[in-house]
Amino acid sequence: MKHNMSHSRIYHIYNGMKQRCYNTRLSQYQNYGGKGILICDDWLGINGFDNFCDWAFNNGYTDNLEIDRIDSNKNYCPTNCRWITKSLNVSRVTKPTLTQEDIDKKEASSKMQLKRIREQQGLSLRALSELADVPQRTIEDLERRDDGRVSTMIKLADALGVTLDELCRDEAAE
Repeated sequence: MKHNMSHSRIYHIYNGMKQRCYNTRLSQYQNYGGKGILICDDWLGINGFDNFCDWAFNNGYTDNLEIDRIDSNKNYCPTNCRWITKSLNVSRVTKPTLTQEDIDKKEASSKMQLKRIREQQGLSLRALSELADVPQRTIEDLERRDDGRVSTMIKLADALGVTLDELCRDEAAE
């Protein structure tokens, strides 16, 4: 491989994108290539990876972000792709219109609601940990600080029998 980046994160993102769109044996194919989602010509071919890297580094790529198609019905191309956090990417699966600001608000207000709901239901940290399959230490951290992954909050909301919105409701707005 001429670019010497075959072990880099950016290359794995690029290769994953190609696999989802063109490898019919991949389970994710049905949600991408199987639905007609392709990669633009500029990101394919002999200079495809170089062109993709140029776009990525000029459009905010960092190692903590993931590629996202703004319109999930359209192809991977410079005008339809962006770099977003994992928590936003996970949340866009169930609520495609969520923005990073929406996710940040949910994450910032999660700590007090989680503890309040857990205590109202008479659950110990250990019991909630077992119910949600989330490490007890993670729950403790969520109850102390204002940061957490939305995917974890979804597991906790499910285990508590509440919606993500209820779990992450801003107490000041009540």
